[in-house]
Amino acid sequence: MAHLFKKSTTRPMPPDAELFTKKGKSFARWTVKGKVRTAPVNDTGRIVTESATWYCKYRTAAGPVVEKSTGCKDKGAAQSRMNTLASDVERVKAGIATESELDVSKKMTGDVSAAITDYTNHMKALGLSGQHVYNVGMYLNNNVKELGWKTLRNLSGSTLAAWLEVRAVTPKDLDDPKSVMGAMSHNKTISAWHGFAAWLVKHGRMNKNPFAGLAKRDAHADQKHPRRALTPDELNKLFDAAYNRPLRDAYKGNKGRGEAMESDRADLTDATKDALQWLGTVRATAYKLAVLTGLRWGELRSITIGACRLDDVHPHLILQARDEKARRGAQIPVATGFVPELKDYLSERRARLFGQRGASIVPFDRLTMDNAPLLDVPENMSKVFKADALAAGLAVTMKVKRKRKDKDGKDIEVEVDRIDTRDSAGRMIDVHALRHTFGTLLARSGVSLQVAQRAMRHSTPTMTANVYTHLGLMDVAGAVNVLPNLANLVAPTVAPLARILVQQSALECNIGGNYGGDTESRQSPVSGLICRGFQRIAGKKNGGAEEDRTPDLLNAIQALSQLSYDPTNMASDTRWGAKETLL
Repeated sequence: MAHLFKKSTTRPMPPDAELFTKKGKSFARWTVKGKVRTAPVNDTGRIVTESATWYCKYRTAAGPVVEKSTGCKDKGAAQSRMNTLASDVERVKAGIATESELDVSKKMTGDVSAAITDYTNHMKALGLSGQHVYNVGMYLNNNVKELGWKTLRNLSGSTLAAWLEVRAVTPKDLDDPKSVMGAMSHNKTISAWHGFAAWLVKHGRMNKNPFAGLAKRDAHADQKHPRRALTPDELNKLFDAAYNRPLRDAYKGNKGRGEAMESDRADLTDATKDALQWLGTVRATAYKLAVLTGLRWGELRSITIGACRLDDVHPHLILQARDEKARRGAQIPVATGFVPELKDYLSERRARLFGQRGASIVPFDRLTMDNAPLLDVPENMSKVFKADALAAGLAVTMKVKRKRKDKDGKDIEVEVDRIDTRDSAGRMIDVHALRHTFGTLLARSGVSLQVAQRAMRHSTPTMTANVYTHLGLMDVAGAVNVLPNLANLVAPTVAPLARILVQQSALECNIGGNYGGDTESRQSPVSGLICRGFQRIAGKKNGGAEEDRTPDLLNAIQALSQLSYDPTNMASDTRWGAKETLL
């Protein structure tokens, strides 16, 4: 039978205690911070005190008798707590619940914000990227605030689904009808909560995942900001703008201070002009390397001088696992035509680093040089890229209204200039569009989907085909034009040779079928491209496994070999060593 009691403990007699007897029992009286205290005295001369809270003693479902604090100072509240514990014991005995389930149920009264902090710390300990951890924490904490969730017991999949449905049709900003939640934000929210709840279940803080089974939206069909690939002509203009804009803008003077210049052109020192030219060179080289390797911007920034292997048989860059999105690490091949230009840049980069030795307290040894970044570019390139795109004629400025605070702290609407990189179809370009361009160039060069997937380091070929392959109308028009004229079609069949030509044209010589072990090269009847095949193990019909023989790096090298990079076709002021035409 469960019962309540207060624990008794003995303590030494206070030095200023006064002993007295009451009803034949000894007591001690003393003063603490102006308050008089009394306590019984035992036979050993020590005072006996009781706990401030009530304890209960009860027999568990497994049989042993245990003592547990109720945490209550009031006896009535302690009695209610003891009744709950006794009820839990009866539920376990009856087989209605297990002790572990009851333990999890008690943990679900914990603070949800504290649990989110534990979850994000767990992700950091696993070595996940800081940006990913920040984004997940942002989604979770924002939803907790908007939905009013306080404890883990409040988490509800149906509540989240209803809120997402409202956000999908209700603008966040009533003045902007387009500020509804897009499919990508919808899916990221569900992924964040699903991962968080799965972690809670794994660590015994919840019994089941309440967000399992929540439907995601089609992010590909509902893109708020679809990207597009850049054409070769647009790339040349972008490289030219990236190289010339720092110096060109400096010649215009600083308009931000509102000071009128006496001359039409700012007077710059030779050192300033050299620094600005180098800044343009770094930026243009970064854009080119992004287009020709498919590196994400964060991955591009992580490449060090020591990670460049440009003198190998297959020139490549070493991408460390900690810096790659998938945390696997990779060897990134460099297009052969771009290697001489990159070597010249690397040589100048080393020379400029050595030139800064006097400004450093620590000796600048070879190890420090190898650890220096290959491209000294900022992490957030959004504003810089938009300005380069505007200078290249790939973007326009438009007036938009924004809410600002006046000097009295009141909300006012002001008109500001915004750079818009969207085309007439609503497709935009940004730094990540350079990676899209890389995938599209691979597709247009006749590279098979499997090899393009490896070159772009995607987990599935679907991602490569549906998201990163922006094939234009001319890529498909040639295949359509070789179809037979229906007016002249006599027989309902097509000659075998014509059928082969149609298939080859439509696939642009994408050799990925059941060929033998020999490497093949064929010419597209549409574009005239010589499409190189890749060695494959004999097909299944010949008893083979139908897999690539070549290693991943070589596959990517073969893919890049079909991309043409001719620096002589680039604008003269985008190549390394070109003179600035503005001087």
